[in-house]
Amino acid sequence: SSNGVDNNDAIENRMIGLQKEKSESLKKKGEYGNDNVGEASATSVQKHLERQKELFDNLSDFFNSEDATPDEVKPLLSYLINKVLKEILDSHTQGIMRHNTRQRAAKGGDDNDDNISDKESSKEFKILDVGCGVGALFPFYVSEAESLNMNLNIVGLDLSPNMIS
Repeated sequence: SSNGVDNNDAIENRMIGLQKEKSESLKKKGEYGNDNVGEASATSVQKHLERQKELFDNLSDFFNSEDATPDEVKPLLSYLINKVLKEILDSHTQGIMRHNTRQRAAKGGDDNDDNISDKESSKEFKILDVGCGVGALFPFYVSEAESLNMNLNIVGLDLSPNMIS
């Protein structure tokens, strides 16, 4: 329904706003985004990463449980993943169409056939999930990719060995 999509958009916009606020706060404190990264900043970043690794190593059992992804959050995750995959697919399709147009122009043709070949449409899309944790988003990627007839190759990276083990 339109109301559900509007609600998802509102939640997504609020999450983006909170991320921007946190980034700006950290920049003001000199803890993040400093163009003049000195020895103190590098040490501070390293300590932060070590604390994050320890924290998420200790929380890996929780994040690997059903409690980490409550049922009421799952529709939002599906919506967000679907939105990301559609943007990837649209960008890919537009790139193919631009390529086909250049090829026709180079050959002197004016054929407007923008059909995408089976080979081009069945392309494997690569997803790099940085900070993947226990891979909680992977089932959503797979489900939404199937609904969009996309073939995905997902690679997950995480700072915490316990999260990905």
